[in-house]
Amino acid sequence: SLYTQQPMRVGDYCRIGNEVGTVEEIGLRTTRIRSLDNSVTSIPNARLVSEAIDNFSARRKFLYNPTLRLRIDTSREQLDQVLNGVRELLASHEKIVQDNPRIRFQNIGKDALELVVFAYTDTRTFPDYLEVAEELNMKILDIVSGAGTSLALPGQTLYMERPGLAGDSGT
Repeated sequence: SLYTQQPMRVGDYCRIGNEVGTVEEIGLRTTRIRSLDNSVTSIPNARLVSEAIDNFSARRKFLYNPTLRLRIDTSREQLDQVLNGVRELLASHEKIVQDNPRIRFQNIGKDALELVVFAYTDTRTFPDYLEVAEELNMKILDIVSGAGTSLALPGQTLYMERPGLAGDSGT
């Protein structure tokens, strides 16, 4: 079935079970893939019949889906500015598929306002996707900064009791 259905070809970047890499050879008994750390794994073809094969090279687009966590003290005006700025960026970017790209104020978290971006990039390879994602991330950071706010750090409030004060009767 590897030869007739061709779920992958030599040169494709795939995930087969827990293995991720570029297909180097499809033999009669095994398929060899080279991982990102440059090691080579031979997978028995009998295993490929029952494994899910995710062929990243067959993708026509990649999902860009970051969650932006803005500081909890971000004002309504700043929030509107960030939302509108990112919407304009998505609408005008040449590598964003114009099939309903969006950003939504999804959640008021305990330490951040959470905005979720959902858009597809018009890229066919993972390195091309990473290039576009990096560019979008940098522009989004500029939009956030230009709105006068910043990304949130995970927060935690710690209350400490001073010795001698709690339950102190003053004696």
